[in-house]
Amino acid sequence: MSAAGLTLSPSARRMKIRCWPDLPEAAFSNLLDGCITWKPVFDNNFELAVGDIEYDPQNANIVYAGTGDPNMPSIVYNGNGLYKSIDAGETWQYSGLDQAGIVAKVVVDPVNSQNLYVATMGNPYVRDNNRGVYKSTDGGAT
Repeated sequence: MSAAGLTLSPSARRMKIRCWPDLPEAAFSNLLDGCITWKPVFDNNFELAVGDIEYDPQNANIVYAGTGDPNMPSIVYNGNGLYKSIDAGETWQYSGLDQAGIVAKVVVDPVNSQNLYVATMGNPYVRDNNRGVYKSTDGGAT
């Protein structure tokens, strides 16, 4: 599959990719020219499967990536928690939830962006308490 310089393997699964149209320099894949040219920015992290991507609605340079594949393929790609970027996705810092397995959804409070809600699926093949909805009141630091 190819579109305007973007080439994807036919087997690559994509749920969503976001580009901030008014700020093309502030986007998850470091889209430098209005979402036409792409470069990988998450390949150096421990987990490459990303279940959700969310921007801080008050600061487009802050991006959150929840790891793991929520689509439940026959081979499960567990994640290792939440990552945060403060430079529009150029670099990533680990924020935690390492035992939460698959991060299915990240929500940033539109009124107070220090409040995050993270929905996790845990490891679908292990019965434990590492799943549910988690809340951070400090932008993902804890």
